Amino acid sequence: EHMDWLAGSRTHLVQTLAAGEIDGQHYVASALVRGQDLAAIAQRLGRRDQGMPLAGVIRVMSDVLAALRYVHTASEEDGTPLRGCARTGSGSQR
Repeated sequence: EHMDWLAGSRTHLVQTLAAGEIDGQHYVASALVRGQDLAAIAQRLGRRDQGMPLAGVIRVMSDVLAALRYVHTASEEDGTPLRGCARTGSGSQR
């Protein structure tokens, strides 16, 4: 439920609708975000032998890093960190 609140409060986060495991396979179901994904844009540019303009790369990375920082520093109203949101690269909670 914390991630639902987080997603609703930031434009670069997507709401998680469900998460779980079925027959040993983990899944996450997220809200649909309409528009082109970054892979489609990169493929189109690649077919033209072009790369993404530096300003676009900087914008994408800035947005991703802002969203990650927000999630990893999120806290309750009393300042208590939302520990369930942040995970280390090993898969363990921080």
